[in-house]
Amino acid sequence: MTSLAGAGADVGLVTRLVAEAERANPDARTVVVGLSGNVTLDLLGTFLRKHAALRGLRLETRIGPVADRVGGVAGLAAEGVDALVILDLLDALAPGLEARLELGEEGLLAARLDAYRAELELALAAAAAVPTVLVGTLHAMRPPAADPRRAALAEAVRAFNEVLAATAARHPNVGVVDTAAICAAAGWDRAHDPRSYRRFLAPFGPAFHDGLARQVALRTRGFGSYYYKALILDCDGTLWGGTVGEDLLGGIALGPGHAPGSVFWEVQHQLLGLQRRGVLLGLCSRNNEADVAEVFAHHPHMVLRDGHIAIRRVSWDAKADSLRDIAASLGIGLDALVFLDDSPFELEAVRARLPEVATVAVPADISAYPALLDELRDLFAVESLTPGSAAKTAQYRARELALAERGRFESQDAYLGSLGIRVTIRRDDTGAARRIAELTQKSNQFNLTTVRRTEAHVLELMASAEASVYSLSVEDRFGDAGLTGVAVVTLDPGGDATVDSFLLSCRILGRGVEDAAWPVLLDDLAERGHTPVHASYLPTAKNAQVREYWDRVGFRLEGEDPDGRRRYSLALPAPRGAVPPYVEVIRAW
Repeated sequence: MTSLAGAGADVGLVTRLVAEAERANPDARTVVVGLSGNVTLDLLGTFLRKHAALRGLRLETRIGPVADRVGGVAGLAAEGVDALVILDLLDALAPGLEARLELGEEGLLAARLDAYRAELELALAAAAAVPTVLVGTLHAMRPPAADPRRAALAEAVRAFNEVLAATAARHPNVGVVDTAAICAAAGWDRAHDPRSYRRFLAPFGPAFHDGLARQVALRTRGFGSYYYKALILDCDGTLWGGTVGEDLLGGIALGPGHAPGSVFWEVQHQLLGLQRRGVLLGLCSRNNEADVAEVFAHHPHMVLRDGHIAIRRVSWDAKADSLRDIAASLGIGLDALVFLDDSPFELEAVRARLPEVATVAVPADISAYPALLDELRDLFAVESLTPGSAAKTAQYRARELALAERGRFESQDAYLGSLGIRVTIRRDDTGAARRIAELTQKSNQFNLTTVRRTEAHVLELMASAEASVYSLSVEDRFGDAGLTGVAVVTLDPGGDATVDSFLLSCRILGRGVEDAAWPVLLDDLAERGHTPVHASYLPTAKNAQVREYWDRVGFRLEGEDPDGRRRYSLALPAPRGAVPPYVEVIRAW
């Protein structure tokens, strides 16, 4: 893999090394990516395979026809592609468009904008069922320049991209990739091949396709191979320059003005941006807790404050032990953590003991630190701020506070009884469709079947008479955990019901919510005449804890398939588990 990573944009070498990697890993999971564009995109498939192979995956591409954008996208969506990339060249939107725009041909820009807007809207609507759609911005083949002779073209590029951004914003599964930035990074001349464009309608060079494929890999979270949730930070040399235990509060480097303090100050602003978009921030530092607390509370240029940190482990324990404790306390896997530290020794120690944790080093050249944070943003693939994203830190802090208080009670039931747990269950709440889809995409541990859904899928189920989508919202005296559970039940006109999905966020496990849900949901199904109810458990690498969940809530095991799927049924009315006495359940329909 080292050779493949270093192959760059050498097409022949990349092709050979990808083939070798795929032969060496014949059982790798295969992902399918659809490509749609007004130019030839075959070469992009080669570099997508490269970046998939670097993540231990196989990748196949399906390419839609150039002449039928909307029909082609609909066909790709019907094939069930895992992701879709839409890439258009500005000049190919109409014959000789760049030259004609520079001449200021009357009415041309308005007409082409209207046509582009209409086609893109129809294409994105046709792709509503695709989990991730990435649309490349439009740019001219020559680099942007402050040349008054090209002012009309520059204005056209801006106008087209405003249309693109506005159209994409209406579709929750769509993201925008800045192709001009890829061209700048690759070098504008290396990013384009005018000769190939004129002969084969293939305007982009290997360097561009390599850069775009890397962005696709990042924005799809490694083609679905990871889902990082928390960024865990060292303190000295990571959040500020110097060592607080030696340099004291006034001696550390942090604040606007001169480097290196200004660099750490800028980085903290970037970290705050991640936190506000739902990335959990934590501290893992070998330090005196009081010293670190003083910096957070009293340093005049500290951007991050205590309320921005979901969890902290500041002690002299080994960082691997602290990280293990952090993952357990947050209720997430070690493979959901990214650890940022300036010490090669500490990073290597973590890699040796916890290879599941992604480790990232603060650059030795501190001026490169903000650029590294940009890459981390890509790693977490954060988009815009959503209503629930900024609240995640408070929710996880409440979870840790609840865990810390548990030891004061004689029994678990006594402790849970003190919490005032309230679960509100809603049925087919269209306003929650985006959050429901998000939970299906990222919940792994308490997930009976691990079916992933898009917002469009969820809304389609809610609108159907043959399905019900239940959502569970949880709150207790420590705070509102929000919408943290989902059940999808399909309904046969003949009466049977089948549990398609049941999942809970890891941060509310252990409170009895999982036991409170099904007595209520089964009552609802029985009242509507749906019996028996069928359910299943499909094993994955992460959901072993729920293998016997259906047994526990009263379902009868019907059989077990060779792939480990356990099939259950329950005829209603029938004896089944009861709602725990310390949980209040509200049926909000």
